[in-house]
Amino acid sequence: RQDMIMSEKEIMERRIRLKRKKMLNTPIHLSSQQEETIRELLYGHRKTFDLEFYRFSSFRPMDRNIFAVRGSSPSGPASSDVSSLSTSARLHGRPETPQTQGGENARRGCVFTALPHVTDLATCMIHDIIAFSKSLTDFKSLLIGDQIALLKGATFEVMEIRFNMVFNTKTGLWECGHATYCIEDAVRAGFQPLFLEPLLKFHHTLRNLGLEEEEYVLMQALSLFSPDRPGVQQHSVIDKIHENLALALKTRIELKRTGPEKHMLYPKVLSCLTEMRTMNEEYSKQVLQIQDIQPNVIPPLLMEM
Repeated sequence: RQDMIMSEKEIMERRIRLKRKKMLNTPIHLSSQQEETIRELLYGHRKTFDLEFYRFSSFRPMDRNIFAVRGSSPSGPASSDVSSLSTSARLHGRPETPQTQGGENARRGCVFTALPHVTDLATCMIHDIIAFSKSLTDFKSLLIGDQIALLKGATFEVMEIRFNMVFNTKTGLWECGHATYCIEDAVRAGFQPLFLEPLLKFHHTLRNLGLEEEEYVLMQALSLFSPDRPGVQQHSVIDKIHENLALALKTRIELKRTGPEKHMLYPKVLSCLTEMRTMNEEYSKQVLQIQDIQPNVIPPLLMEM
């Protein structure tokens, strides 16, 4: 036999090669548990997210102006455009003119007229994300305190993943059925470039990955079941759920995708999840700033999330 005349090191190397060859020849497949997980995620997602946004019909109307609080004419053109122009110029890489440089100084004297509509939209999205989470067996099995901690940490991220499904990279618009939103609408709601610039880049990056619905829902679940959220107690339990979800996503990509780019898709998805964690922190800071400037508009639920 060949093994009898080979050194111990050579035998070990040969066994490793045979094992690798066997792994390469073994068909990739999703386990029954992974398939059931994806089915449950899809069912919960489809029940709580409507690509046509039919349920979003009773919002306060979108007002695409910014009016100054101070000054004799709140509706005057000079006061309505300055903050929007300043932020828009920076978002689109245009140099600021003397007219736009005053935007940041004028910001604290502005009423964010799009804020009521944006908060209504976000509140509805939050209710849907809570319903989605409560539809998941693993989520319902957790302590109530951990459920709250996970939702507080992940709601913004899951919301952006869902909004990405309706993002048009050619126009830079979010096409939400009967309503269409642009990045300037977030400006009119009081958000600033430090948050909006990476947000817009994120949506282009993620949408260009061409994710399928199954991959989007697994991404939502990975964000939701993050064991390192503040206040989480069942770290090991949630970490195991997160690990299983990550493996399901990786396996599905390897199984369903074709072409050499498929090997980079999984790490790119993880990179997008990491990027959202950074944006989440800045989003929370800016929500507090907006609340300070224009109080009594942002509802408590949105402040908590």
